[in-house]
Parts: sequence; C-alpha cells; structure tokens
Amino acid sequence: MGAVTWFKEPVPTGMTERVNALCQVLKSHNVDHKRSQSIDPGKIIYDDPFQIGVIGTTRVADTSSRGRGLGPTSAGSKRSRKDTQ
Repeated sequence: MGAVTWFKEPVPTGMTERVNALCQVLKSHNVDHKRSQSIDPGKIIYDDPFQIGVIGTTRVADTSSRGRGLGPTSAGSKRSRKDTQ
C-alpha cells in the first residue's frame, strides 16, 4: 500500500501559491480535483515542517478510465512504472 502526502496547517504562503497554480493548470485541462482535510489521515511515516507522509487506513479503488492501480507516491515511483496508455 502506497503513501500519501498531506500539507500541515497552516500551509506556508509560498506553497499555497504553488498549489493554487497547479489547481489552475488542472482546471484549464478539465481535470477533476478537490482539496481534502483530515484530522486522522493515517499512520505517519514521514514528517517535516511542511508536510507529513502517511499510510492511510483505507484506500479507494482506481476508477479512472486508464485502469491504473494504486501505488506509492514517492518521488520516483511514477517514473519507474511502465505506463500502458
């Protein structure tokens, strides 16, 4: 089961600006997205001043049209997997 990262509150100003810019890119390409908050996101496996990495207690099934499964969100995980598009 892969890890998910969450920003801590309050999100630093510089990071908020970057996330807002990313959301604008997603919106411009009609990519659905949402902001989620949790008081109990899961088991913390990474912690720094800005974010935490957690293993969630539950995961939802992949319902994308691409049929990709759930996987880790580490820096190299997406580049190391062979995509079948």
